Amino acid sequence: MGDSEPSPAVLKKQEGNAAFSAKDYEKALTLYTEAIELDPSSHVLYSNRSAAHCALKNFKGAEEDAANCIKLAADNNTIFIKGYYRLANAQLDQGNHDNAMKTVRAGLKIDSQNTELAKLVRLIKARKEKQRQNDRKAKDGVPILKPGELSQEDQQQLQELQNQYDQMSKEHQTVANKLGMYERDQQRLDLTLKEMSDLEDNRKMFRSVGKMFMSATKEEVCDHLALQKSVAKKKSNELEARKAYLAKKKTSHEVQVREILQTHAGGAQ
Repeated sequence: MGDSEPSPAVLKKQEGNAAFSAKDYEKALTLYTEAIELDPSSHVLYSNRSAAHCALKNFKGAEEDAANCIKLAADNNTIFIKGYYRLANAQLDQGNHDNAMKTVRAGLKIDSQNTELAKLVRLIKARKEKQRQNDRKAKDGVPILKPGELSQEDQQQLQELQNQYDQMSKEHQTVANKLGMYERDQQRLDLTLKEMSDLEDNRKMFRSVGKMFMSATKEEVCDHLALQKSVAKKKSNELEARKAYLAKKKTSHEVQVREILQTHAGGAQ
């Protein structure tokens, strides 16, 4: 076999990836298992099989494979943060909030800037708080929602977020339209000022004042155009700032909605 040809284990992994992408998780699990038999030292194969287990809601199997993934990566002196992500998710889906948090903290010690692990921290805290509330409700005899069900409070919060998001989207579009108008005004004024510079200084000119036209010198007309351009520039800057603010707020609302939904999700992440 040539050096450039993939190994049998890699070929099996590729087949497994294709099956996983097609959501045929049982087939992917089988193919990843066959790949592991061919190359039992590959931490990536254990990571992939952990994902397949998780997709099939076999969280215990996902946890075991993710733990093996982390161990093999360490044995090979390889940093593989995804292993910590897989393990924490598998532990979280079994309700092991404390162990999941320990796993995430261990991963963050290696890569403190990892955004996926940072998101998991928030999700674990939310799930743990939800479990605490459910335990208190069970003690008080209050009905507990099943995974995926939203409480009336959460439904109301989602509706409020949606209404706010819709209003911000409309304003964002309005601001974008106004910004485009002022940018076109600046381009028009730039072009007019350029054309004015080519005219002789003593040429007789007029400028509009409301519905009237008044005689003016070239310098007066240019000053007036420059002032208009300055006003348009100021308006553009204000609208740019407002547009950026609204975009940031929209993103914040999207994150809040995802976190509410993830808190109630019962399946794999």
